[in-house]
Amino acid sequence: MQMPKGKALLFAAGIVASALIYGCGGSSSNNIIPSVVSIFDAHNAVFRNNTALVTAGYNGFGQLGFDFGNLSDQTVYHPIAQNIVAFTNHTTGARIGGVAVGAAHTVAFGRPAPFSNITGQSLAYAWGSNYHGQLGNGTVTPTTGSAAYSRIPLRVGPKTYLTTDAVGTPNGGPLTGVTAVAAGGFHSVALRGSDGAVFTWGYNGYGELGNNNFTDSPWPVPVLAYPGGQNDRLEKITAIASGADHVLALRIDGTLFAWGDNTYGQCGQDNSIPANLRVGYAKPVVFPSNPGIAQIAAGGTFSVALANDMKTMFFWGNNIGHPDVSTLSLATPMPLFIPSAVQNHNIVKISAGLDHIVILLDNGTVYAIGFNSYGQLGDATVVSRPVTIIGNTTFSNRTTAWANFSTATHGSTRFGIYSSAASLLAHGEWLADDISAFGHSTMVHIVGKGWYGWGDNGHGQLGQPISTTSIGYILSAVPVAGAQEF
Repeated sequence: MQMPKGKALLFAAGIVASALIYGCGGSSSNNIIPSVVSIFDAHNAVFRNNTALVTAGYNGFGQLGFDFGNLSDQTVYHPIAQNIVAFTNHTTGARIGGVAVGAAHTVAFGRPAPFSNITGQSLAYAWGSNYHGQLGNGTVTPTTGSAAYSRIPLRVGPKTYLTTDAVGTPNGGPLTGVTAVAAGGFHSVALRGSDGAVFTWGYNGYGELGNNNFTDSPWPVPVLAYPGGQNDRLEKITAIASGADHVLALRIDGTLFAWGDNTYGQCGQDNSIPANLRVGYAKPVVFPSNPGIAQIAAGGTFSVALANDMKTMFFWGNNIGHPDVSTLSLATPMPLFIPSAVQNHNIVKISAGLDHIVILLDNGTVYAIGFNSYGQLGDATVVSRPVTIIGNTTFSNRTTAWANFSTATHGSTRFGIYSSAASLLAHGEWLADDISAFGHSTMVHIVGKGWYGWGDNGHGQLGQPISTTSIGYILSAVPVAGAQEF
């Protein structure tokens, strides 16, 4: 999940897809949505100048959140629709708090301009495809047919505001007090700050909604910690993240929960047991030690966690970066090999794309690992760098290392590795202070410059013109049009 800089970096939502071929395909240039979602994870949303929420990329379902008269791809980042532009009006105390992108929809939260009886409340908004109810407004937007989408942000929850907070029913109130959001392939997740409760809506074929059934819901429903009724709600959660079809939630006491698709062990349950392939409610993820978890991220079919020491990372699920991904999976979180250059610094943020991981260090440098067929690792190659797990023979026989951007050039400047952020700036290097991994692409925010990106640009998601050749990826850091500082 992207948040304006200056906010806590605790929330790290994975940008997701439900198959390894996401991000490929054609374009839509009219007002008719496709009959099925066949292009995935090909758009992004970031903050420009730490305030304006801007989007670009594939727009076949209106997931970019603005109306240019059609549903065509956009290669320049533009602000979202005017109906929630009041979020950026700080004179009214209104602003967007965070955003997450799913396969073909977008979710955000924030405090709108004062209105009705929910003045000052932080609400959730969603837009894009609604084929599984992932916009979360019940029957307001259809879930089938040519009208099953919205190109403008819509409030999550019932159409009529009532005083009750019984979300999940047509007679309930809107989902309020939202402090974080995450987006999966066809489902959405929100965290309520007052009690740490987690609410989900949309596709539920793998138990993504965590409510102990496998039926889609167009309304927000509470996640259950154990099978049962309302008394078993998952609460006291401080961070959420979503993969293609699984969800992670970190509780205030350091316990990590997961639910949804566990085909590759990404929920931390033994995937050799057929009953564990779908986890319909929140179950604790057991670590080999008690490291204490600071941040979480979820990729397409894998999970990542950063320990409280801000140096140790854990990995489980699909072994990204290995050519035989169909047979290599890990159901128990294991320490991820970290090169010495990274160990000398603290990791301040982790982000996961469909099949790669990106980390930001406290000295402003960035590393990545995983698949690289679209150049998403940023080392100017398409050579994958498989994950290396400490103490696990299945995952440890690797000769490649993490990619870093000290070799990624752009003009006369380059990403550098120095002992501190101060020395980085003193040498005229680019200092990164935010990262966004999504689909097969990576974007990095450079202090004083704006967003730069590399990887898949097949739909203009990196703010660059769409290639007219078969190669739709970018190997070197390029400025993201519409997302530069000014």
